[in-house]
Amino acid sequence: MRKSKNSGFTIIELLVVIAIITILATVVMSSLGRSRDKATHAAIMIGMGSAGNALAGDTNSSGNAYCNSGDAYSTLISLSAKYSNITFYCADPSYSYYFSSGSMSSWGGISCSSGEWMVFESDNGGFYCIDSKGNRTNSSYSGCTCT
Repeated sequence: MRKSKNSGFTIIELLVVIAIITILATVVMSSLGRSRDKATHAAIMIGMGSAGNALAGDTNSSGNAYCNSGDAYSTLISLSAKYSNITFYCADPSYSYYFSSGSMSSWGGISCSSGEWMVFESDNGGFYCIDSKGNRTNSSYSGCTCT
């Protein structure tokens, strides 16, 4: 009796391999999406730190820094243009402003005391806040206050 030697794969074997590769690709792609979101948020937090440092450096002779001028204004305009889906807020002793899609508008939500300011961003209900004492929090809106 002679045995025949089959070469190649059956269609079932090929379909199983394709299914396994598809499952692995799906897992990898979802992990990359989460990593991209985390990297974007980290870049935003660095930008917010730059805005806070700019406010601290823009303090005038009366000890106040203002959101609508200087380096803080430039930084917030740049951030809002780059991340158009996120609204950035800045409150100072005279008024408060929001920065969205590369432009600034007045916002009467908060006004800080003399010498105080805060900057925060809002994305899907989460907040990242920096205040004039250098406190950095990742909290709710109520956790973000002028100090």
